[in-house]
Amino acid sequence: MSYKPIQVDNKMQMSSALSTMAPKGVNLRTPPQFLDVDQALNIQNYEIEDTGRLVKRLGLYNIYDSGTEAITMFEQWTSDIWMVGFGTTLAYYTKSTGVLTNIKTDFSVNEEFSGKKYGDYFFLCNGVDKVWYMTISDLTTVTQIAASPAEANHMAVIGARLFVSVNDSVRYSEIDDGTNPPFQTWTEGTLATDGGSVSYRNAGNVRSIVPLGANVVVFSDDGFYSFVITLFDSAGTTSKTEDIANYVEDFGGARGAISTEKGIFYTNEAGLWNLVSVGQTDIPYSRQYSPVSYSLGNTYFDNADFTRCDLYYDQKKRVVYVTAGQGSQTNNVVLAYHTEYKAFYTITGWNISRFLNDNGVMYGASDAKTALYKLFTGYTDDGLIIGTDYRQEISLGEVEYRKKLLGVYTQGFLSQSSLVKVRFDAYNEKGRITTDKLKYDWTAQYATGSGDGYNSAIYSSSVYGGDSDDSGLVECFDGARPFISNLQRLQLHITSADEFPHVLTWVKLGARIKSKCRVRTLSQTT
Repeated sequence: MSYKPIQVDNKMQMSSALSTMAPKGVNLRTPPQFLDVDQALNIQNYEIEDTGRLVKRLGLYNIYDSGTEAITMFEQWTSDIWMVGFGTTLAYYTKSTGVLTNIKTDFSVNEEFSGKKYGDYFFLCNGVDKVWYMTISDLTTVTQIAASPAEANHMAVIGARLFVSVNDSVRYSEIDDGTNPPFQTWTEGTLATDGGSVSYRNAGNVRSIVPLGANVVVFSDDGFYSFVITLFDSAGTTSKTEDIANYVEDFGGARGAISTEKGIFYTNEAGLWNLVSVGQTDIPYSRQYSPVSYSLGNTYFDNADFTRCDLYYDQKKRVVYVTAGQGSQTNNVVLAYHTEYKAFYTITGWNISRFLNDNGVMYGASDAKTALYKLFTGYTDDGLIIGTDYRQEISLGEVEYRKKLLGVYTQGFLSQSSLVKVRFDAYNEKGRITTDKLKYDWTAQYATGSGDGYNSAIYSSSVYGGDSDDSGLVECFDGARPFISNLQRLQLHITSADEFPHVLTWVKLGARIKSKCRVRTLSQTT
């Protein structure tokens, strides 16, 4: 019998990882080496498309700029008239002419205005005076409602009543019976048409008033409460009572809470929250809410300021935008939350105090000066370059093994002038990082063809995003052989700083698995 040696499989162990650009957004809670490829460490100045692609965000365009006072109220009244409040001044902006006209410049000194339209009328308050109103037929005289409460603030129109906050309470007007002007009477009583009030001292000062179904939800500094105005028959007379649904003492909510078809979104020092049911006081744990910013970690919001924040819900994109100050007394960041992917990303470079929705078009008012902007238009921030930053750790196998990076492939859509930087930060077997271990420039490699769409040469030969002509994005598939030996971990870092659009679709890395890391520094003790 002949001898047959033992057969040994000498085939190299290979590993690969495909990232479709983190459709689940930023995750700062999980240690980077354990993130899957659906999550990233940073997504800045990109937007997550429904298809999972990352699209460099569009910019903003200044439509009015004159003055140094931050805008504290920005509300649409008609298709051509927007109401603007700043300092002690109330003004209106005419969209068709681009002119801002002052109405009253000597209001009491206040921290902010709050206003809402109601048919042909506009109501406003400032936390110091009583409620004021004006009519669309006379844009030069503003009248105070003598019967309204003083120190009225944080206004809301819910149904046929006007609600305002007064310190820790909510006051509401008598119901609108069709008499003009409405909301002139605020007498508290038990009749169905009377005004009324609800308060909760332990919750502190009121910051937002929003509806959730039949409930009026009131967010305050140190908690929230909700109530329903319930009608009943009392000896043949229709009467009312305020039924409290829930009192909650917690972080409360900042200004700008917003009601959507997905429930209420609100912010506080613990992050962004989604409330879908207020629950009942007599049923513990019946409230249905969740901290949607959980993936950002416990410390992300420690340095965030929501004092002047505002929220905006884009129903088409299904994205909630939150403007805030990050280590700044002026709002300097916009957090974006994709409600379908449950994904976070950020927009920097925008100093926005208030948002406005004009027939689906998003506008913003400045938190740094008396300026108004059209948002998500063009490819610069009013002439300034938009810088993007994407960082992701990509696992290439078990964390205790050494690897050798052998190849990288990437696919996306670039303009003819785009310059995208693709870099790699490598950790060695001792856990030490080398930043920019490898650096590559990614540009379009050929001229625009005649195709149109994702499946041909041009991503969009006409208008991308409905705002500007991008002159066609070229579909680019590229690669390199970036040999890095003895790496333990790898982070992908993609940046750009130009005035041109691009789209990131996917990145794939290939590696050879080597032996386990040669570390023997743990000392055995007895």
